[in-house]
Amino acid sequence: MLTFTLVLEVVVLLALPAAVGFWMRRRLGTAWGLFFGGALAYVAAQMVSAVLGSPLLGGLPAGPAGGLIAALVAALAQEMARYGLYRFFLRDVRAGREALMVGAGHGGAEMVIIGLLLLLTLFQFLSFRNADLTTLDLSPEEQDQIRQIVADFWTTPWFVPLLRLLHQLLIAPFHLVASLFVMWSVTQRRWDYLAGMVGLHLLLYLSQGLGPISALTVAGLFAAGSLAYLRHHWSAF
Repeated sequence: MLTFTLVLEVVVLLALPAAVGFWMRRRLGTAWGLFFGGALAYVAAQMVSAVLGSPLLGGLPAGPAGGLIAALVAALAQEMARYGLYRFFLRDVRAGREALMVGAGHGGAEMVIIGLLLLLTLFQFLSFRNADLTTLDLSPEEQDQIRQIVADFWTTPWFVPLLRLLHQLLIAPFHLVASLFVMWSVTQRRWDYLAGMVGLHLLLYLSQGLGPISALTVAGLFAAGSLAYLRHHWSAF
C-alpha cells in the first residue's frame, strides 16, 4: 500500500503542474514563457535559500532561532525572486491573468522538484529493499545502518504520502495569489503588498515545523482564503 501511495504522490506532483499550465494557456490565453519564467524564479529562490538558509553553509545558530532565520530567508528568497522577475525580466506583464500563469509556474516548479526527489528516493529504496548488502564493499556496521534505514522507510504509514500531497495541493493556490500581489507591488509601487506576501510565506514555512496537523491546518486556511479571493475576482482576469 505504501508503494501505491508513493507512486500516486509522485504522479500527481509531476502531472498536475503541466495540466494546470495547459488549462491556463487555453482558458486565459497566456504564454508558456510566463509559466517557465515563474518556474525559473522558484529555482533561483531555492538556490539562494540553500546558500543563505542552510545551517551548514550560512552558519546559523541551532534551535528555534536558527529555524526562524532559515524560514525568513526562504520566505524572502521566494518573494524577492518573484519581485525580481517582474521588475527586471517581465516588465511588460501587467494583467492579472499573466501573473496567474507566472504563479502557476512558480508553484508548479515546487511540485515537480519535490516529485522528482521523491521518485529518486523511491527508486533507491526499492533497489535496496531486497538487496544483498554483503556483496557491497561495506563494513558490517554500515550494512546494519543501511538495513535499518531501509526498514524504517518501509514501515512508514501508507497515508503519510497522501498527507504530503494534500499539503502541496493546499498551498498551490497561494502561489497564484502571491504572484498577483507581487506583480502589483511592482506596477503600483506598493511595498506593503510585497511585505505582506513575505509575511504570509514566513507563516507558511513556520507552520511546517509545528507538526503535520498544524501545517495542514495553516495550509487549509491559506487555500480557503486564496481560492475565495480568486473566485471573487476571477472575472477581472
